[in-house]
Amino acid sequence: MKSKIAIAAILAASAASAQAQTGFRADVHAGWDQITVQESAEIEDEAFSGKERESGVVYGGELGYDHSFGMVSLGAYAGIAGSSTKECSEVYAEVETCAEAGRNITLGVRGGVNVTPSTLLYVKGGYSNGQLRLNYIDHVDEDNSFGVHENMDGYHLGAGVQMTFVSGLYAKLEYVRTDYDDYAISDGDAALRGGLDRDNVIFAVGMRF
Repeated sequence: MKSKIAIAAILAASAASAQAQTGFRADVHAGWDQITVQESAEIEDEAFSGKERESGVVYGGELGYDHSFGMVSLGAYAGIAGSSTKECSEVYAEVETCAEAGRNITLGVRGGVNVTPSTLLYVKGGYSNGQLRLNYIDHVDEDNSFGVHENMDGYHLGAGVQMTFVSGLYAKLEYVRTDYDDYAISDGDAALRGGLDRDNVIFAVGMRF
């Protein structure tokens, strides 16, 4: 009799997990954003290089669909985010370069384990397309200054925990690491080259439909 009750409880928990973690979802998020810029500049046959880190705020939203197979959940998602992060470094006296993180688009898949009917532990990964705004600023001769926008492909990996509450409301906390392809931009006698990585820790709230 006790074994039948235990089996029934396990089946009921599995059904509750599947219901809680299956369906379309949408959320909004905000959190910590850190960009790491490895940059080199060549101006009139002179070369300069450096590595800088700067932090800011990331904000955006995500749409997704998940399907729960008992204790295991699989899904896909698409998201878009903006950032306040900006990094500037001095090339030499009165000349600096600034890198500003623009919008970021993500497409990916995630898989996880329903550790309780309302708690999902997951890993995620996929494609990223980020925008980097680059400015070369000459404070002495403004005619030498220029700015460009560069779209960069890359990939992201992450992990998180998601808690489901009443009526499909959920909250999640996750860490995501993004690695973008290197960039190379030139304008006349000046050229900028480098690479960009970013780290995010975000908190999100959303609804499952």
